[in-house]
Amino acid sequence: MSKVRAAPCCVESADINWNDAQTPESNTFGDVYFSRDDGKAESEYVFLQQNNLSERWQELKEQNIPFSFTIVETGFGTGLNFLNAIALWRNFDFAPNQQLHFVSAEKYPIRKADLARALLTRWPELQDDVERLLSIYPPSLRGVHRREFATNINLTLVFEDAFIGFNNLQFTADAWFLDGFAPSKNPELWQTDLLGTLGCKSKHGTTFSTFSAVGVIRRSLIQNGFRVEKVKGFGRKREMLGGIFERPQLQAEKLDQIENLPEPPRRVKPKQAPWFVDAESNHPPSNLQTTPPNIAIIGAGLAGCFTARALHRRGASTTVFDQHASPGQEASGNPQGILYTKPGATYTPSTQFGLLSLTYAQHILAELAAFLPQIWHPTGVLQLAYQEKEKVQQQKLITQNNYPNQLLHPVSPEEASIIAGIDIPHSGIFYPESGWVRPAELCKALLTDPIVFIGNDRVVDISNESNDLWTLTTASGTRHSGFTHVVIANSSSAKQFRETSHLPLKPIRGQTSLTPSTPYSGQLKTAVCAKGYIAPAFDGQHCFGATFTLNENSTELLTEDNKENIENLRFISDQLANSIAEENSQSGDRNRQLNTEQVAMGKVGFRCTTPDYLPIVGPCPDSEDTLVRFSALKQNALYQFDSTGKYHKGVYVNVGHGSKGLSTTPLAGEMIASHIFGEPSPISVNLQEALHPVRFLIRSLIKSKL
Repeated sequence: MSKVRAAPCCVESADINWNDAQTPESNTFGDVYFSRDDGKAESEYVFLQQNNLSERWQELKEQNIPFSFTIVETGFGTGLNFLNAIALWRNFDFAPNQQLHFVSAEKYPIRKADLARALLTRWPELQDDVERLLSIYPPSLRGVHRREFATNINLTLVFEDAFIGFNNLQFTADAWFLDGFAPSKNPELWQTDLLGTLGCKSKHGTTFSTFSAVGVIRRSLIQNGFRVEKVKGFGRKREMLGGIFERPQLQAEKLDQIENLPEPPRRVKPKQAPWFVDAESNHPPSNLQTTPPNIAIIGAGLAGCFTARALHRRGASTTVFDQHASPGQEASGNPQGILYTKPGATYTPSTQFGLLSLTYAQHILAELAAFLPQIWHPTGVLQLAYQEKEKVQQQKLITQNNYPNQLLHPVSPEEASIIAGIDIPHSGIFYPESGWVRPAELCKALLTDPIVFIGNDRVVDISNESNDLWTLTTASGTRHSGFTHVVIANSSSAKQFRETSHLPLKPIRGQTSLTPSTPYSGQLKTAVCAKGYIAPAFDGQHCFGATFTLNENSTELLTEDNKENIENLRFISDQLANSIAEENSQSGDRNRQLNTEQVAMGKVGFRCTTPDYLPIVGPCPDSEDTLVRFSALKQNALYQFDSTGKYHKGVYVNVGHGSKGLSTTPLAGEMIASHIFGEPSPISVNLQEALHPVRFLIRSLIKSKL
């Protein structure tokens, strides 16, 4: 099997050969993925036993307090080490607030079919977990992929070179599995730079193990703060290495005793600009937490509800506040919403976040589908090249990239028509694992017990009381106190709070239309996007739209907007537009005045947008302090600061998702929950900075606008 040449958006898939024993081998590195004799037993001995996982997890079980434990691996391969680790983890019956994170880098991910061939029939006791892994295995997009394997088991795959990927990801390891191919076969994965990263990403007590006993690796690990021991290898192998991270100063004596030390590694932790770093950060490195946080979320739209779900999954006490009587009543309240993104031809941060968040949302909605079968409809989504400009952009997207068909692929007009079930005169791009959602119902379903929902009362103020606890005051005058954290997720209304008044949020009016399906439109089988969108009929009705109106704040349904929505359907199909226009006209003539009863059917909402069209997600900066502290940027954009930023302790922001909130809010909620609990980040440092709430303040200083 030959290598697939990957574009920058994707990593290359592994080039696999199958030997006589049907053990997978890498043609690139000339080495096997696991032992020909008993790969499972070798994995258990080398990585589980030598990291003392059973003893450490038993101790945590006896302490009976919330915690997060992070295993980091240097090569995911077939996932065998992950499968063994979670099998052991399950023996302890940990609670939901006791979380396992397994982070693994893989520069050449194995294709799903090869993964199945390697694992499915080899170890029957792992079959259920192998099938589960195959069901959540991400496409080969370059970047960080977070997946929920079980209630308290999280898999984070970093499809990237391990050195680059680990240095562009926030985490602190509790245990390291150093499991690349043999150093003689794949020296890049054993370079001193990467081994230096281990010291940067470890804490006192972090362990490691590796099948290798090569001297240069041993010396590099000692140099980077590990106490290293040689232990008996597995099977016929004489020796292997294991050890524990100690404070670097304790290693000085050992370093003096070692000859031929390697060159010091380049410790390339991502050099974050100082304004992204909280001077008083209480972001704990994967450690024990004796008291679960008590968190208030302002806003019960998609952003607030997905954040609540992510926090609840970790055992946080969560209260959601909203001005309406039930969740999902503003922009998240349309009867139908499309799960989509619109990638550019190049893999910019915007495109990368859009695609990674889309695949994460697909994963989460698939998880919820078993419980919410009438809410998530994975029909696929067609994006049509409905005009020449759109056609050119789609051609660039396809020709300049090598996206896997699992994610998206081009279709001809004939193929689009077969997929849609109606005549489509345009080519386009099909997203087979996307679909449409009932957003308001989804919001309600996400706020499951014991999440507390307080509606019909708008939060008008947040204030920091004694002991760093927050109090929320509502329009009725009620004060809700004792919150360790506050997440502001109420769209453009976030500007009403002093802490977030500086955010450049802009509401843009959109009106959707709702109409009974017709015999023709009822044949539609997939969601379709062009100048507007339409979803397949549900309960005998279509939702379609939406208008995009600047500088308009009317909440009333407008006849001209319904007309515009129907006319925009012509960019999808004239026959579809005609059938719906006739259904909505008073006499069956599509050119006559719309029926006033039908005009009353629809919804007005306001998209919350930002100047760079990316959401604002993360800790909330102290804007006044930021403008003073970094004012030198007005004169010199390259000024070197000694101090770091200042933030409102415990306050987070999750707003500005625009028209793509269905795809971006699940990952945004996971970002905030991971940060609060001190867990590995679900996105890279580069993307964190692209979404960071402080970014607009800094840009304004550099442009001397403030």
